[in-house]
Amino acid sequence: DAHSVFPSHNKDIYDEIIVVPQSVTFAGGTYSVTSIESNAFQHCKDLQHLIIPKTISNIANNAFNYCNSLSSIEVSNENSFYCSDNGILFSKDKSTIIKYPANKGSYEYTIPNSVHTIADNAFEFNKTLLSINCPDSLKCIGRSAFQNSVVSNVYMSNNISTIGDFSFAFC
Repeated sequence: DAHSVFPSHNKDIYDEIIVVPQSVTFAGGTYSVTSIESNAFQHCKDLQHLIIPKTISNIANNAFNYCNSLSSIEVSNENSFYCSDNGILFSKDKSTIIKYPANKGSYEYTIPNSVHTIADNAFEFNKTLLSINCPDSLKCIGRSAFQNSVVSNVYMSNNISTIGDFSFAFC
């Protein structure tokens, strides 16, 4: 599928900043890049800042596994599906927090009131965030949401109806 960013030998990518292209040229054709697939940036150990263009309409939950240096994700204001706020990746309407960068550097974070869902793997591998304040609007914590992180305090209301498998594994 020429419309996706696929996994490769990303452990050999040493770029600190990656700009996902809006299109690629291959075999004489130009294709719009619309998806970032599973493990697309896995083990990009030096990746600190990722820039997502307006063309991306799908980002797999585990696209950023082991990106331990990632501190910021920026999304084009023209993107209809995603946005970023202070370097954190959200769905466009901010009802879902998709990825809190593993090396954001904060010790505490208050999730915005607009958030209903913490996506699968959203805080996974975070090594600085110790405390999270969840809003009353939060209903769902996705699978492996905080897995392998150092989070020790999560303050949540009684409104949460779903906590996914392995959400707090290895914390």
